[in-house]
Amino acid sequence: YEIGVRLVGSEMCIRDRAGTVAEEHLQFGVSRGVFWVKDLQTVAGTVVEEPGSPALQCIPLDTYSLVRGSRVRMGGLSFTLH
Repeated sequence: YEIGVRLVGSEMCIRDRAGTVAEEHLQFGVSRGVFWVKDLQTVAGTVVEEPGSPALQCIPLDTYSLVRGSRVRMGGLSFTLH
């Protein structure tokens, strides 16, 4: 799946009034029961925060596996994996 602010082509569109999320910002999915995210070479970047670990700036196009409770920041917005 892909998250972005554009309406056409993204599977999940979000409203970002501050303009910090790119049109095509992040891909995510599940592989073998593990949730993953991938930054799509954005200016604002993507940050992953796993419980009890320091924040990790994602390297564009690298895939990051997440654990329950991880927080993902994209620009000025975020979501938590429950």
